[in-house]
Amino acid sequence: PLAERLVARAVDEGDFDRVRALVARAHAAGVRLGTETESMAARLDRALEADPATIGVVAPLTGPHAQAGHAVVSAIARASGLPPVDRPDATATRVVVRDAHGSPEAAARAVSELFYLHRAIAIIGPSDEPSARAAAERASALGVPYLSLANVPPLPFVHPAHPLDGLALVDVARRALPGGFAVLAERQSSAAPVDAEPVVEHVAGRLSADARAALVARAPRALVVLGRPSHVPRLLEAVLRVARGRTPPTFVLSEAGFAACAPRLRARLEGSLVVLRGEGVRGEGPSASLAAHGAAAFARVQRASASSREALDRALDGDAVVVPAVRLARVRSGVLTPE
Repeated sequence: PLAERLVARAVDEGDFDRVRALVARAHAAGVRLGTETESMAARLDRALEADPATIGVVAPLTGPHAQAGHAVVSAIARASGLPPVDRPDATATRVVVRDAHGSPEAAARAVSELFYLHRAIAIIGPSDEPSARAAAERASALGVPYLSLANVPPLPFVHPAHPLDGLALVDVARRALPGGFAVLAERQSSAAPVDAEPVVEHVAGRLSADARAALVARAPRALVVLGRPSHVPRLLEAVLRVARGRTPPTFVLSEAGFAACAPRLRARLEGSLVVLRGEGVRGEGPSASLAAHGAAAFARVQRASASSREALDRALDGDAVVVPAVRLARVRSGVLTPE
């Protein structure tokens, strides 16, 4: 019947709100639907009640970002002790993975599927910014906690996947640099501190004339650099140009950001602090860093041990300022020396 075809089309498009509306309309008209459609409608009705044992993962398993996606999924599988599944069974914890295909539309549909069909209590999102933004917006609209592996605008229910992307890196600087510092952060990033030290904003690793003027006026003794690792070298070069003729600030950056710098640039970062990845992270480069963040995101959800999405959202808000144990290194002659 026509109702079945319309429902099937809505399912293919990932529009589960329309599925529910179509089923309700069919019921009101006395139209008999197939057993499979009725079963799906019942599952959608239960979607608002989260399954605390189900954690969703949206990752690019195909397309240009597939290497990073597979690294994240493998790291989460190791952290959970369970293989990620396409069809979850009745084990205590379930990690349900959906392919974002490197597409914002597919990422948003995957979030809807994990929410409606699998009742995920939380979703860990993809690392490429267009897909991450689309997934974050859908998760926020649905009210499911979303841990982002990319910089996305602040939204309800959206959290940075790993505190070291923002608030905890700032906390490291507070403990290591009692003389004070400023923060260089991506504009409208959920990973940026909002009530801490002076913040100078950049856009995709580029400093505006106002940002450069702010750096000149403040002349910070130390500067925490937040942003994608690929943007860090450009930011450091820009700050060093602004500081030409004066003593440059001591930089605080992530290991992934430092790794993205060419040897000549590393040699100009004498005395800067680098926050190292945790022990047990396999591999090198950006994919390994994302994998570590994905595993940390999974651990944060498990640690919260919440029974509802609202309770988990509150727990993640509190957890965002808890600093995990980190290792620090200083840059000496372009090489990292552990503290």
